[in-house]
Amino acid sequence: MPLVKNSERLHILITGTTGTGKTNMLNELLPQIRLHKDRAIIVDTTGAFTDRFFDHKCDKLLNPFEKNSEQWLPWNDCFEAADFHDIASSFSNYTHKIDDFFTKNAELVLSEALKLYKDDKDIIKLIHTIIYSDNRQFAKAFRNTAVSGIISESALETSAGIQSTLGKNITSLQYLKPGGSFSIKEWFSNSNETGWLFITANPNQRATLCPLISAWISIAIKALMCRNPNYDNKNMRFILDELPALQKVSSLPVALAESRKYGGCFVAGLQNIHQLEAIYGAAECASMLDLFNSKFIFQVSDQVTAYKSALTLGEQEIIETQENLSYGSNTMRDGVNMNNVERKKILVMPSEIMNLPDLTCYVKLAGNFPITKLTMQL
Repeated sequence: MPLVKNSERLHILITGTTGTGKTNMLNELLPQIRLHKDRAIIVDTTGAFTDRFFDHKCDKLLNPFEKNSEQWLPWNDCFEAADFHDIASSFSNYTHKIDDFFTKNAELVLSEALKLYKDDKDIIKLIHTIIYSDNRQFAKAFRNTAVSGIISESALETSAGIQSTLGKNITSLQYLKPGGSFSIKEWFSNSNETGWLFITANPNQRATLCPLISAWISIAIKALMCRNPNYDNKNMRFILDELPALQKVSSLPVALAESRKYGGCFVAGLQNIHQLEAIYGAAECASMLDLFNSKFIFQVSDQVTAYKSALTLGEQEIIETQENLSYGSNTMRDGVNMNNVERKKILVMPSEIMNLPDLTCYVKLAGNFPITKLTMQL
């Protein structure tokens, strides 16, 4: 089944519980992206897409636990002051549900820590300062910086709380190798690059690497949004297989709304809406999902996701004829009244979505096209 021409930049959402066909659909889509010579960033949280589609001749891999990974350091993508804070925010577990002094200030401290070592790009010194230094050494390191008001020897308890919070958040940075030179922004802007960038994390690595993956996606999105919108930008595909499996990517909502003119094409997978709401909040989650104009809905296992998915497929107006009987005191006054009543009805019932067989989905394409049912082949 072909997509609507030029609708790639309106984004694609694939919803379905585990084992229903989401991965199979991406297995069909990725070869077509390769055939069209579009570049792509694949966030692979199982390793399945890397095993199947990684091309050693032209593709790049990011995963500090893999031998053939590119060697990246945070400073490689910090070209201006705002970049330090953008990267630091990716290593925070701050969400809409948390209003925590230590969590929010840990972002500021990490941003300043990155600036401290920007000249020699020493990841070992950075880790030692944040994780292994004692309270006084930690406070001394940030003397005469923008965070000296909250990190100081006169407020050691506050400093210790921030250091503890930050130490937990940057665990993944310990696995980066010194001397790395790979830059996501440079790869992104290099017109000679024709391959894909695979960002991977096996299930047993996911909890550790989530902040790092979030940072890498944010950097790629920022590189996308730095393109000149007046140029005929080529498509850049972002394949996010399991969107809720990632830590919050703060730049994602804006990218979904505005990336069209920069060539951004997002494809995201989702098992249920609750997972995404827990990360982004109900309001932001709803606005994000609305920005995916092409939707493929496989079987889901919970009623809320089924109901909201049914609403996205639309409604139809139907006319029902109602018959009313009236009786009078005389048989001559008995009568039958016929009235036509218009009402709206959901096109696809939630129960139908919950009972879809594997590899079968409802499809809503971008534009004014009817809802259809699609069965895929293995």
